[in-house]
Amino acid sequence: MTKAIQIRLDPKLKKQADRILDNLGLDTPTAIRIFLRRVVVTRSIPFELNNGNLTENGFTPEFEDEVLRTLKEDETIGPFHSAEAMIDSLNGRRVRRKK
Repeated sequence: MTKAIQIRLDPKLKKQADRILDNLGLDTPTAIRIFLRRVVVTRSIPFELNNGNLTENGFTPEFEDEVLRTLKEDETIGPFHSAEAMIDSLNGRRVRRKK
């Protein structure tokens, strides 16, 4: 005997998921069954849930702490000519600042 599950989804989300699952050769009910079987086997959510650890600025707490610490140490930080130059600076490597 099987049981039915009924859920409400945003139509756009369902359409996007259906398209991806179809490309994988799956339908939505099969994908949900696979997910639930993995929950039972692993006794957990079968993937990492970490978006809840982001700060209000969208960074990990560790990265945001590093940015704030760097700003306190060197008030002349930036502007930079690229994101790579900014990251190099945060990692302690000397970079030429944009003029």
